[in-house]
Amino acid sequence: MDLNFLHRFEQYATMSRLLLYRNTFDAPTGELAVGQINLASALQYVVEHHTLAPSQYIQPRELFVVENQLRGSTTNPHINMVGIGSQFVIMGNDMGTAQQHTLRLYNLNKGFIAHNALRGRSSDGIRHALKIHSGGLGAYNDNYGISGSTWASRQIVIANNRLGDATDNNSFTGGAAPQNNGPDSREGLEDVVLENNVFHRGPNTNTEFILMGRRMSSRGNTRADGGVPNINQFGNSYQLLPAEWVGPFYY
Repeated sequence: MDLNFLHRFEQYATMSRLLLYRNTFDAPTGELAVGQINLASALQYVVEHHTLAPSQYIQPRELFVVENQLRGSTTNPHINMVGIGSQFVIMGNDMGTAQQHTLRLYNLNKGFIAHNALRGRSSDGIRHALKIHSGGLGAYNDNYGISGSTWASRQIVIANNRLGDATDNNSFTGGAAPQNNGPDSREGLEDVVLENNVFHRGPNTNTEFILMGRRMSSRGNTRADGGVPNINQFGNSYQLLPAEWVGPFYY
């Protein structure tokens, strides 16, 4: 807590009971950084390329990222924050200038993302302020040897955030959906609640949020300019999900 990170905080394999509290992260310079905060982004690679049996690894869990400020850059190749985990709380942070996505979560089980200011300035204008997808359609287990990296993202609350900014250049503010329409994106999400967030549109914004999965809810979300938020399924771009993983949606 109360540290000034000149480059990044990284634990790219696994961890538990981590609290990052009230730190400042300056933009990385002169080096490749996956994320200014990088939590377990290389866990699958580590398991597959090291000598320990998969059952010797735990999934990252009980992670708390609270009230940090990330001062990123659109010129250096990084994400403000990237992570994987269970019982994962991201609350009260201010971030939103990166070459890539602002906050990207590859797999999330029992996640709470609330009271953050997540902007979306990127290098190319096609990124997200918040991007959540998953590893597949499987069940989660704390033991990596049982669930591996192919578990679906489940039981996620995204609430009371400021999402986007008047200076954002991206067209989509955020999404909880498969990451793309390629062969690597048969990714399930379920039991996601998007509520009471305030969306701020930039000059290129046309979509506030994409929800794609099953039992997805949106309620109480507003736009700062008084317009109606464009929150939709965008289903024509995600054809790889089995029918039972598409809907219902509750608006």
